Amino acid sequence: ASSSRLVLSLMLQRHEQVGEETVRLLDDASVAIQYNRDLLQTALDKVEQGLTVFDRSRRLVCWNNNFRQLLDLPAKLGEVGIELSAFYDELYDRGDLVGITFPTFRDHLLKARQPWQLRLRRSGRIFEIVSNAMPDGGIVTTWSDISQSEAAAEELRTAKVELEQRVAQ
Repeated sequence: ASSSRLVLSLMLQRHEQVGEETVRLLDDASVAIQYNRDLLQTALDKVEQGLTVFDRSRRLVCWNNNFRQLLDLPAKLGEVGIELSAFYDELYDRGDLVGITFPTFRDHLLKARQPWQLRLRRSGRIFEIVSNAMPDGGIVTTWSDISQSEAAAEELRTAKVELEQRVAQ
Protein backbone atom coordinates (compact mmCIF):
# COMPACT_ATOMS: atom_id res chain seq x y z
CA ALA A 1 0.00 0.00 0.00
CA SER A 2 2.74 2.47 0.85
CA SER A 3 4.57 1.64 -2.39
CA SER A 4 1.38 2.17 -4.34
CA ARG A 5 0.83 5.54 -2.70
CA LEU A 6 4.38 6.58 -3.53
CA VAL A 7 4.02 5.59 -7.18
CA LEU A 8 0.67 7.36 -7.42
CA SER A 9 2.02 10.47 -5.75
CA LEU A 10 5.00 10.64 -8.11
CA MET A 11 2.82 10.11 -11.17
CA LEU A 12 0.33 12.73 -10.07
CA GLN A 13 3.10 15.23 -9.47
CA ARG A 14 4.51 14.53 -12.90
CA HIS A 15 1.26 14.46 -14.90
CA GLU A 16 -1.21 16.11 -12.53
CA GLN A 17 -3.78 13.47 -13.41
CA VAL A 18 -4.29 9.74 -13.14
CA GLY A 19 -4.02 8.08 -16.51
CA GLU A 20 -4.15 4.52 -17.73
CA GLU A 21 -0.38 4.18 -17.31
CA THR A 22 -0.63 5.14 -13.63
CA VAL A 23 -3.45 2.69 -13.02
CA ARG A 24 -1.46 -0.06 -14.77
CA LEU A 25 1.61 0.72 -12.64
CA LEU A 26 -0.48 0.60 -9.48
CA ASP A 27 -2.03 -2.71 -10.52
CA ASP A 28 1.38 -4.17 -11.33
CA ALA A 29 2.81 -2.96 -8.02
CA SER A 30 -0.15 -4.40 -6.11
CA VAL A 31 0.19 -7.77 -7.83
CA ALA A 32 3.94 -7.85 -7.12
CA ILE A 33 3.43 -6.95 -3.47
CA GLN A 34 0.73 -9.60 -3.02
CA TYR A 35 2.88 -12.21 -4.77
CA ASN A 36 5.83 -11.47 -2.50
CA ARG A 37 3.61 -11.56 0.59
CA ASP A 38 2.11 -14.91 -0.45
CA LEU A 39 5.57 -16.30 -1.21
CA LEU A 40 6.86 -15.22 2.20
CA GLN A 41 3.85 -16.72 4.01
CA THR A 42 4.24 -20.01 2.13
CA ALA A 43 7.92 -20.13 3.08
CA LEU A 44 7.13 -19.37 6.75
CA ASP A 45 4.49 -22.09 6.84
CA LYS A 46 7.05 -24.63 5.59
CA VAL A 47 9.27 -24.00 8.62
CA GLU A 48 8.87 -26.87 11.09
CA GLN A 49 9.16 -24.64 14.15
CA GLY A 50 6.52 -22.20 15.27
CA LEU A 51 7.50 -18.66 14.41
CA THR A 52 6.26 -15.31 15.70
CA VAL A 53 7.25 -11.71 15.19
CA PHE A 54 6.12 -9.07 17.68
CA ASP A 55 6.64 -5.35 17.12
CA ARG A 56 8.15 -3.06 19.76
CA SER A 57 4.66 -2.59 21.26
CA ARG A 58 4.55 -6.38 21.79
CA ARG A 59 1.80 -6.87 19.21
CA LEU A 60 1.82 -9.79 16.79
CA VAL A 61 2.76 -8.75 13.25
CA CYS A 62 3.75 -12.08 11.66
CA TRP A 63 3.51 -15.78 12.46
CA ASN A 64 3.32 -19.14 10.76
CA ASN A 65 0.57 -21.73 11.00
CA ASN A 66 2.84 -24.12 12.90
CA PHE A 67 2.99 -21.71 15.84
CA ARG A 68 -0.75 -21.92 16.43
CA GLN A 69 -0.85 -25.67 15.71
CA LEU A 70 2.04 -26.57 18.02
CA LEU A 71 0.53 -24.65 20.91
CA ASP A 72 -3.06 -25.61 20.00
CA LEU A 73 -4.10 -21.96 19.95
CA PRO A 74 -7.51 -20.76 18.79
CA ALA A 75 -7.97 -18.86 15.52
CA LYS A 76 -8.62 -15.61 17.40
CA LEU A 77 -4.91 -15.57 18.32
CA GLY A 78 -3.91 -15.64 14.66
CA GLU A 79 -4.57 -11.99 13.90
CA VAL A 80 -2.29 -9.02 13.41
CA GLY A 81 -2.20 -6.80 16.48
CA ILE A 82 -2.84 -9.43 19.16
CA GLU A 83 -0.89 -8.53 22.28
CA LEU A 84 1.77 -10.85 23.69
CA SER A 85 -0.20 -11.02 26.93
CA ALA A 86 -3.12 -12.68 25.08
CA PHE A 87 -0.94 -15.71 24.33
CA TYR A 88 0.11 -15.98 27.96
CA ASP A 89 -3.52 -15.57 29.10
CA GLU A 90 -4.70 -18.36 26.79
CA LEU A 91 -2.03 -20.79 27.98
CA TYR A 92 -2.50 -19.83 31.63
CA ASP A 93 -6.31 -19.95 31.58
CA ARG A 94 -6.40 -23.44 30.12
CA GLY A 95 -3.93 -24.70 32.73
CA ASP A 96 -0.83 -25.10 30.58
CA LEU A 97 1.33 -22.65 32.51
CA VAL A 98 1.93 -23.39 36.15
CA GLY A 99 4.36 -21.42 38.29
CA ILE A 100 5.23 -18.83 35.67
CA THR A 101 3.90 -15.30 35.87
CA PHE A 102 3.34 -13.06 32.88
CA PRO A 103 6.31 -10.80 33.73
CA THR A 104 8.59 -13.86 33.89
CA PHE A 105 7.15 -15.26 30.64
CA ARG A 106 7.52 -11.88 28.93
CA ASP A 107 11.07 -11.38 30.22
CA HIS A 108 12.12 -14.83 28.99
CA LEU A 109 10.78 -14.01 25.54
CA LEU A 110 12.19 -10.50 25.39
CA LYS A 111 15.47 -10.73 27.25
CA ALA A 112 16.67 -14.31 27.02
CA ARG A 113 19.97 -14.53 25.20
CA GLN A 114 19.97 -18.32 25.28
CA PRO A 115 17.30 -20.86 24.31
CA TRP A 116 14.94 -21.70 27.16
CA GLN A 117 12.38 -24.43 27.73
CA LEU A 118 8.69 -24.23 28.44
CA ARG A 119 6.62 -27.27 29.42
CA LEU A 120 2.89 -27.17 28.75
CA ARG A 121 1.14 -28.95 31.56
CA ARG A 122 -2.00 -30.06 29.72
CA SER A 123 -0.33 -31.57 26.66
CA GLY A 124 3.00 -32.42 28.29
CA ARG A 125 4.79 -30.90 25.32
CA ILE A 126 8.16 -29.29 25.91
CA PHE A 127 9.25 -26.37 23.77
CA GLU A 128 12.64 -24.85 23.24
CA ILE A 129 12.15 -21.16 22.61
CA VAL A 130 14.71 -18.94 20.95
CA SER A 131 14.19 -15.18 20.94
CA ASN A 132 16.03 -12.67 18.79
CA ALA A 133 15.67 -8.91 19.08
CA MET A 134 15.08 -6.86 15.96
CA PRO A 135 16.72 -3.45 15.41
CA ASP A 136 13.39 -1.63 15.75
CA GLY A 137 12.70 -3.13 19.19
CA GLY A 138 10.55 -5.99 17.99
CA ILE A 139 11.23 -9.63 18.72
CA VAL A 140 11.32 -12.83 16.65
CA THR A 141 10.70 -16.12 18.43
CA THR A 142 10.96 -19.71 17.28
CA TRP A 143 9.20 -22.52 19.12
CA SER A 144 10.61 -26.03 18.65
CA ASP A 145 8.79 -29.06 20.04
CA ILE A 146 11.54 -31.03 21.79
CA SER A 147 9.19 -33.41 23.62
CA GLN A 148 10.44 -36.55 21.85
CA SER A 149 14.12 -35.78 22.36
CA GLU A 150 13.50 -34.96 26.03
CA ALA A 151 11.60 -38.24 26.46
CA ALA A 152 14.46 -40.13 24.82
CA ALA A 153 16.97 -38.39 27.12
CA GLU A 154 14.87 -39.37 30.14
CA GLU A 155 14.78 -43.00 28.98
CA LEU A 156 18.57 -42.96 28.65
CA ARG A 157 18.95 -41.55 32.17
CA THR A 158 16.63 -44.24 33.54
CA ALA A 159 18.48 -46.98 31.67
CA LYS A 160 21.80 -45.68 33.00
CA VAL A 161 20.54 -45.75 36.60
CA GLU A 162 19.17 -49.28 36.15
CA LEU A 163 22.45 -50.43 34.60
CA GLU A 164 24.47 -48.89 37.43
CA GLN A 165 22.24 -50.64 39.98
CA ARG A 166 22.71 -54.01 38.26
CA VAL A 167 26.47 -53.57 38.11
CA ALA A 168 26.55 -52.62 41.81
CA GLN A 169 24.73 -55.83 42.78
